[in-house]
Amino acid sequence: PVTSDMRCVRALWDVLSDRGRSTELVGWWATWPPESIRGWVVSDHLAYHFLVGDGLAGGDTTVKTSPPELEAQLAPLVVRPQAIGRAELAPFADLRGVSDEELARPLSLSDDLAHLRWLVATAESYRRIGLELWNEHHPDVAMIYFEGTDSVAHLFGHVFRAHDLAGELAAQQARYGHAVESMYERADAILGDFLAAADSATTV
Repeated sequence: PVTSDMRCVRALWDVLSDRGRSTELVGWWATWPPESIRGWVVSDHLAYHFLVGDGLAGGDTTVKTSPPELEAQLAPLVVRPQAIGRAELAPFADLRGVSDEELARPLSLSDDLAHLRWLVATAESYRRIGLELWNEHHPDVAMIYFEGTDSVAHLFGHVFRAHDLAGELAAQQARYGHAVESMYERADAILGDFLAAADSATTV
């Protein structure tokens, strides 16, 4: 039951832990600070999160995984937004006329291009991490959350397949008009990766 006191809400992974089932929990919204469960928690603060600046790469020294030592193990799998260049952004944006300096700007919620780099980096980070934990531990349940399809719609949904736009909206559509569809295509490809990793006894 959902109550005014969210501490009274028992999460699915808590129920599974009580029943001796292991859970891989990756990128799930509002999982920071990570709690101890029977399994592995990679909180939504490990990679992209608009509340914590540049996540793993910056000044946030709080524990982001459970067990805590998991963070160091997974660090090589985290893709920095700075590593997302023209080739990685090409499916999502028309970068003609975009300078290298513009591409390299730090994250700002008012900067569409920088924000998009964070979304792409995070989707790839949690894809890598989710598959790594799945293949290494074969948990009873894996729950991996990809925020990109949600955030890209907040950013560019108003120009997706819109008609008769003018001015700044038309310019935004010219650059990002296919970003929403492309992110769903990326999510579908990621799902394919997990289907390929699953055996005949696994339900996806």
